[in-house]
Amino acid sequence: MASTIDGANVISNEADILLYLRRIHFREPAAPDIPAVDPEEFFKTVYRSPAACVSILQLCIPAVVRRVVMQMLYLESPLSPEDVHTTLTAQGIAEWEANHVLLLELHIVDEILWPDNIVLEETFKSGLQAALAGTCKADRVASAEPPPLEEGVLHDTSEWETMLHFIVGADVEIDRDIIRNLKLDNLMDEDASGELGINTRGFQFVLQDRRTQLWFYLIKLLESAPKYGFSAAEMLGWLFHLSQGTLGHAYPQSGFTGSQKKVLKAVATVGFVKRVKTAEGVRFYFPTILAKALVDPTVLETTQQEKGFIVIESNFRLYAYTTSELKFQLLCLFCDMVHAYVHMGFSWLHDAFFP
Repeated sequence: MASTIDGANVISNEADILLYLRRIHFREPAAPDIPAVDPEEFFKTVYRSPAACVSILQLCIPAVVRRVVMQMLYLESPLSPEDVHTTLTAQGIAEWEANHVLLLELHIVDEILWPDNIVLEETFKSGLQAALAGTCKADRVASAEPPPLEEGVLHDTSEWETMLHFIVGADVEIDRDIIRNLKLDNLMDEDASGELGINTRGFQFVLQDRRTQLWFYLIKLLESAPKYGFSAAEMLGWLFHLSQGTLGHAYPQSGFTGSQKKVLKAVATVGFVKRVKTAEGVRFYFPTILAKALVDPTVLETTQQEKGFIVIESNFRLYAYTTSELKFQLLCLFCDMVHAYVHMGFSWLHDAFFP
């Protein structure tokens, strides 16, 4: 078995939650974004969140392997590899053999008994049972009715869009914590005068799909978990807890620890949740479509960025066909915009690009 995972300096790799978890398992050396913890203790801490058990099973485990996990969930005795094979088709066996090692790498099964006996790790097993039984929903009980919130607000991604516009140089106001995170994530550079500007990684980030952007931002947020009074494992479990809420359902903040409230505020500034307060001062939060996108890739299918195209003439005149204001702003970084219409922009490439 390989001892490390390829961690190329590419945004899409760094935004992969499965890759992040596998790098923790392999204790990848010289990786500042990977917490220096015992992998077994890290995963046990994550799996104390029932929502994390469901999310990791859903996001990281292929369907055939996931089905075997569900078969083992209420068994008292372990399964042998032969037992597993008897429940699968020939194609299913091939998929199982190709992917079952993920159960070991994500500490879903007991490492000591593996591979002759396959049994679920106790913390994961208890967490998944609690999630399926609904016994982890205590935070739905509230002492007051939440104020109404229009459904369109929960599909609004304006906070996230504002951050993207700030990265490409738009004159918009954003939270100071977001600015600090953008610098720490190496998405923007500061010049001698203190002005921030987009860099190569920033370009990569802006051009990624929305879900990749979300996971990149939140995985990087895990690096600063101690600032919020959390370990990286505790924060990851809490983020999964927030994302597993039902879209349109209000959840009371009563009983939240100070650390949980700090993280809630941090993700609310980028539109991960919407926070509201009743006239009596009772606070609630609503998961938004961005939160749901972490665990359900399909929720953003109808809101994906439109596809456009660019035409460049031999005299370096450029035509961009798009309705995206963000893309127009990106073009202005290396073009002199002459006219911007509803569906098209006309510009010239900067002289600085030519010898």
